[in-house]
This record gives sequence, structure tokens and C-alpha cells, in this order.
Amino acid sequence: MALPEAEILELPGRPLVEERRQLAARGAQGAPAPKQFLVERLQLRVEAGQFFVPGFQAAAAIIRDPHRLGKPFWFQVENRGALWFDSHPHWGTRDRWILAGMAVHHLALAHAWFGAPARVWATMAKDPTKPGIRAENIAAVGLEYASGLRGLVINNWSYAGPRSRPHPQEEMLVLGERGSLTFDSKELSFNPAGQDPVTIATAGNWFDDAFGESMRAFLNSFAGGPPHPFAGREDLKVMAVVEAAYASALAGRAVAPDEYLKAAA
Repeated sequence: MALPEAEILELPGRPLVEERRQLAARGAQGAPAPKQFLVERLQLRVEAGQFFVPGFQAAAAIIRDPHRLGKPFWFQVENRGALWFDSHPHWGTRDRWILAGMAVHHLALAHAWFGAPARVWATMAKDPTKPGIRAENIAAVGLEYASGLRGLVINNWSYAGPRSRPHPQEEMLVLGERGSLTFDSKELSFNPAGQDPVTIATAGNWFDDAFGESMRAFLNSFAGGPPHPFAGREDLKVMAVVEAAYASALAGRAVAPDEYLKAAA
């Protein structure tokens, strides 16, 4: 994470560390950087597309409104389903898989909504029935915040049962002192305390809006438009949570993401 010439982030659809390093090297050789980034440094982006999904934008408006949800004390994300392949020439062939490739998007959403966690704990499992996947098929990441908020992000790509909730319609919920919010990328159910729930349907979908709108914002910034709404330095904090989660699963203890941010400073 400590490259002097680049912020470590991820371009849309490109989660591999090797590709981030290659792009950082090309940037260091003179490729232009977006105007909103530091003038003499290339910043690579953690995938920011999920922030543009209309369902998540509607959820964010409720989460951030203290008069509607109140102070949140628990949130949960569950992506549960089966892989659509047994082997692949690229996916699942490295020593990191579902946490680095999928959960990172959920962790980025949590960071945008709630900020940086103080401690992270994680556990992972390798599915022995899928020898074509080298790394973890299942990852559960617990997040603890200084405010008292707690969260759990579960990604399971080994479930083939009848009650799946696979990406891009994983189930998310947030509990607050004034109500609860249950949602996915298309539909929200807001339940104010003591009142009937309100269902909100949104147009659009994860893939078209996430990738298309994120790239539109990125290209607009290159053309002299407004800065991309999700700053690169915040992406670095998300990557610190990913690193802390892998370290936690290996060590069997909670790990503070700040340990990795200090190492990258």
C-alpha cells in the first residue's frame, strides 16, 4: 500500500493488485491525472460505482437523516448465492478472492455511510467442493466503530439452496434508534418506530448505473468538470479495512485498520 507515486485505489471493474501497480507505473511515466487529484500524483480508485446505484442513494438519504432513522447501532449486508462457474482462467485463481473481489464494494458502502471502523474482525472459509477456486469462497467481516455502531458484512459464494440473495440484490439492513431500513439495489422498506413500513421502489440497476455513472463522473472530471464525488484518500481507508480483515482471519483477533494507514503514510 505504500507506493510513493500513487494512492492505492481501484479502477472500475479492475480489482487486482497487480493491475493497480501496473497502472501506477504507467501514471508515474507521465500519464495525465484527473484535475481533482493531487497535481503530481496519480490516484487509482477503489471501485466507486456502487455509490451511483439509485437504491443505495435512496438508502443513504435515510441513513444520514437523524430525524428519520435516528442514530444507527447495527447494520448488516448478506450476499448469499452460488458461483456460476466451477473454474475460470482468471477469477478465483489468486490467493485472495471473495473479500478482496466482492466484499470490498460492501465495505466501501459502509465507509461512505458510517465512516471508518476502529476495529475489524473476520473469519473465512474455503469450499472444498470447488477446487477451481484457490482462495476463500466465504468471508464474514465484523466492524466496530467508536460511536458504538456495529456491523456485519457476509459474502457467501458457496450457497446453492432455495433462499439465495446473490449480488447484485444482496440484502442490507440498518437499525437505528428511530426505525429500521431493509433494502437491496432496487427496493427499500423503511419502518419508522411505531408506524407502518414504507416501501420505496427505485429505477435503474447495479451494473448499468454503477459502472456507467461512475465512469461518466470520472470522464467529466478529466474534462474539467466537478471532482469525482468519492475521494481517493477515502478509498485508501477502505483498502486498510480489507487488509485488516485478512490479518484478523489469519491471527484470530480483532485488528485496527489504522495499523495499515500508518504503514502507508
